[in-house]
Amino acid sequence: MGLGIMITGVIMVILAVDLSEGGIIFTVISQLFTGFGIGLAQPTTGAIALQQAKSGEEGEISTSLPNQSLERNRNPKKCC
Repeated sequence: MGLGIMITGVIMVILAVDLSEGGIIFTVISQLFTGFGIGLAQPTTGAIALQQAKSGEEGEISTSLPNQSLERNRNPKKCC
């Protein structure tokens, strides 16, 4: 479902290029669709990867899944 919504958003962006009026508003709405689709698709992809993992390899799969909060903690922004 998430992938379908994401693809719909991308198609809407492509169509917005041809619009002479209201193209900006249509583009913003299409980006909302794309972001919502990505938000739905990412957790599903991780669950499918873990489901398809061989017995005993779940830990290796889970460590290779992207986790943005962990990346932020590893590379904190330095202030001043």
